[in-house]
Amino acid sequence: MHWLFTFNVPFGILAVWLALRSLPDTPRSGHRFDLVSAALNAATFGLLLVGLDGIGHGQNPLWVWMERLGGSIACVVFIRRQKVMVAVIFALTHGDIAAAVKIALAAASVCSGAACVINFLRLTRVQAV
Repeated sequence: MHWLFTFNVPFGILAVWLALRSLPDTPRSGHRFDLVSAALNAATFGLLLVGLDGIGHGQNPLWVWMERLGGSIACVVFIRRQKVMVAVIFALTHGDIAAAVKIALAAASVCSGAACVINFLRLTRVQAV
């Protein structure tokens, strides 16, 4: 069954090769990678998602609350840290948020269209049976 995943390796190599040939060479930002912000970002999303997943899997409620609380604390610290930084990981300015909203709306439109197609195909399958 693992051979199924190795099927994608040539496509990955091809994608990297094409990206290296066709994407423009962009200059480095000059800022060092902010490891603390990256860790806070990972803790925020990781703990919040694990906490929500624990609800669905019947995990001990104390653990769920601790994970969600830890994720919330990491989120507050992360956002406060990002507000004072020059090179940010997570955009908090109005222009960046407006652009992100437009992208999110476009993605939601694509997903809702896909959901409509899937439901249509499912309904036609039910009627055919």
